[in-house]
Amino acid sequence: MSGDRRDDDAGAIAWPGFVDILSSVMIMFLFFMLITSIVMFGMNIEYRKKVKKETEEKFSALVSEELRDKLKELLSGGETVEEILKKLENQNQLEKLQVENTDLSKEVTELQKVVEQVKKDVSTGASQNTKVGDDDSLLIIYDNNDVTLSEQTTKVIEAYIEGIKKKNEGKRLTIRVLSSDNPNAASISLSREISLSRSLNVRNVLMKSAIDTKDIDISYSKPLSIDDTFNWLKILVEVEDDP
Repeated sequence: MSGDRRDDDAGAIAWPGFVDILSSVMIMFLFFMLITSIVMFGMNIEYRKKVKKETEEKFSALVSEELRDKLKELLSGGETVEEILKKLENQNQLEKLQVENTDLSKEVTELQKVVEQVKKDVSTGASQNTKVGDDDSLLIIYDNNDVTLSEQTTKVIEAYIEGIKKKNEGKRLTIRVLSSDNPNAASISLSREISLSRSLNVRNVLMKSAIDTKDIDISYSKPLSIDDTFNWLKILVEVEDDP
């Protein structure tokens, strides 16, 4: 009996010790959670400050100084939203006009260069050689960039057309005025300008020889050298029987 009593006393003594240990563990756990919460709270504040700073830096980089001034004016109550928007709209229109004027000025400058180049390169001389080919075409060789027909060349064209008309009396004549692009010209535009001027001068002579404009075709060929030059024009005649 005395042995059982000693066992009960030992159990009674052990229980408070277990409670003390458990309480100590819980207190340590709660203390650890408190410290962790404080640290996390502090880190959260620092993170928010960092994000705010980075956002402000990005905003400053994206927003122009002028727009920031406008925002300051708006926030200060100095101007209304409508007034600021009107100013910005007017400024945008002004900047757009400035850009358009700059582009137009560049185009005018380029056009002036082309005109000066044409004046420089296009000669008003009138030295040409002419010959009739095996296909009865009339070839005109120009001197450099001449575009004006000489008096002699004009007479040759008139006599050539008159001979073709007599030879093919009663038949319809279709005239093709062909010239070549010149790869040695400053630009393809300048080459075509010279070729067109030559072709129009020849067409005027053909019209004086009673050739209808609808029967005159002006065309260009890819760069083709004849007699070691690209400065040529050829008059080709196609003969058709009247229906």
